[in-house]
Amino acid sequence: MDFCAVMLSRKSGRPVKLVHTMDEVLTIGHMRHPMKIWLRTGTGRDGRILAQHCRLLANGGAYSSIGGFTIFLAGAMLNLPYRVPNIKYEARRIYTNNGFCGALRGHTVVQMCFARDSQLEMIAADLGIDPVEIRHRNAIQPGDVTPNGFRVGTFAFDECIERVIADSGWREKRGRLPKYRGIGLGCGAHLSGARLMGHSASAAEIRVQEDGTVQLTTGSTDVGQGVETVMAMIAAEVLGIEPDDVRCTKVDTESTPVDPGTFGSRVTLFTGNAVKRAAEDARRQLAEMAGKRLGTDPEELVFRGREIFSRRDETLRIALKETVRWGTFQLGRVVTGRGTYAAGEEKIDFRTGYGNLSPAYNPSACAVEVEVDPETGRVTVVGFWGADDSGMPLNPLAVKGQVIGATVMSIGHALYEHLIRVDGKVMNASFRDYKMPLATDVPKLERFRHANVITWEPEGPFGAKEAGQGAGTGVIAAIASAIYDATGVRMTRLPMTPERILLGLAAAQEARQGRGA
Repeated sequence: MDFCAVMLSRKSGRPVKLVHTMDEVLTIGHMRHPMKIWLRTGTGRDGRILAQHCRLLANGGAYSSIGGFTIFLAGAMLNLPYRVPNIKYEARRIYTNNGFCGALRGHTVVQMCFARDSQLEMIAADLGIDPVEIRHRNAIQPGDVTPNGFRVGTFAFDECIERVIADSGWREKRGRLPKYRGIGLGCGAHLSGARLMGHSASAAEIRVQEDGTVQLTTGSTDVGQGVETVMAMIAAEVLGIEPDDVRCTKVDTESTPVDPGTFGSRVTLFTGNAVKRAAEDARRQLAEMAGKRLGTDPEELVFRGREIFSRRDETLRIALKETVRWGTFQLGRVVTGRGTYAAGEEKIDFRTGYGNLSPAYNPSACAVEVEVDPETGRVTVVGFWGADDSGMPLNPLAVKGQVIGATVMSIGHALYEHLIRVDGKVMNASFRDYKMPLATDVPKLERFRHANVITWEPEGPFGAKEAGQGAGTGVIAAIASAIYDATGVRMTRLPMTPERILLGLAAAQEARQGRGA
């Protein structure tokens, strides 16, 4: 689509815009990989995982897209958030006569978490171990190195579990709620930007204008997740100004610095570090000019409230914009800061799956309470409590929005969304027939809670990690566990539709009658 627009523009000499209709989006837009996951887990009697063997078949559709990386990522993320000392992973991505599949929020991780956490619940039941305790016993800890080479820094997984258990009242509710009402636990993890080998570096440029405002230029596109806001906040924090003083240049490959792109939860950490370093470069230049104007050591200067002043004598102060004007008009200096961030030269061996994929990793946990109608099989999500370690949230309101969005998307994946294909044709290519969760399908605000477990990630700008994907990775497993708690029916296919739940209830009833006979 994008290449077609470029070629048509070149041929016509005119701007070209291509827009898909909704039925085209649902027919040819890329989507998650449908997967069949076979997972075998070996544990000791204490529930500690000793080994896992995973076989995976993924329906990739008619084109490759980034399918190779998808299959690698599914196996790589088997290593989080639990300690698994030995892993065997076999996967195949199958070409079919369907629309192509690629990355979607929580790229492959949500499918893996659904399979793994569901199985961990079953293992805990077989061994007579509390489901919370078996997770604690297997939790990855800060400083761990996984079998595939992930070097884990900050990772407050145990704290996330305990926050969720306390906030949801899980211990008081599990197995004790009224019939057809249940609560379940789900856990997951994600990375903060992937090392892509071919292109893993971000860059930023900052120019301080004569009026004290800042022109910030990066290659990261804001697609609604708040890139421009958080980048402005980072630059403003370093320079002692307000985010409103920062203007972001629209991304244009002719003029903006190079950037790998807005995906993989990379922007806050990768581009944010580049912006922070560019702002620090600009601040150093401003400090030199202000120090010369004030007759003081530049190293002693503080930037705050749009002013620059001496730490030792606060009467020695000058407005930031006055410093810029004096430097520009009297010294001929233009304050332009540049910053880069690269994830390092470490390579990942895609043949073996070994290598440290990301500079940082974040765990999450959630509890979901559901009510199941035994007459219709309909599932109502009546409560959600989540927690994740996204480092230091730089924009708490935006983080909250990202977390809610990830959660609702996973609720849709678990209960509603399903493309029906017959002979390669999509049969439900409309919002009328392709069901997604509405505002009425999520819990009321007082029962829809999420907590940030605050850590300080040294790799991230001001201690930040990703926040847009990891919070949704354990939701599907939690819903499946809650349905089991409510009905005794273990769901292993998605979506968990009313029809499948009714069939499960009927099969359970037949099994009980058979045992009675």
